[in-house]
Amino acid sequence: FSNDSSHLLRSTTMLWVKTLKNLTENGGATILLECQVQSSYPVTFNWYRYNNPLEKDRFTVDPQTFQSSIRLRNLKESEAGFYTCE
Repeated sequence: FSNDSSHLLRSTTMLWVKTLKNLTENGGATILLECQVQSSYPVTFNWYRYNNPLEKDRFTVDPQTFQSSIRLRNLKESEAGFYTCE
């Protein structure tokens, strides 16, 4: 039995491997916002626009790759904003 708590912390830490980039696009374009983590355990994703939660049906989650994304098609000015993935 080892009492090395730093080993435990290392093995349960989640690591972000893909984070959101600042994008500027013209109206009518299609953009893909993606985030991805590396984890030893199942993870959940939540998306926000200006810190307001987005409905779960607005984004996809791939539990095998620990990745989540939002595809905005035919981009409208009303969809502009500050998006975050957590």
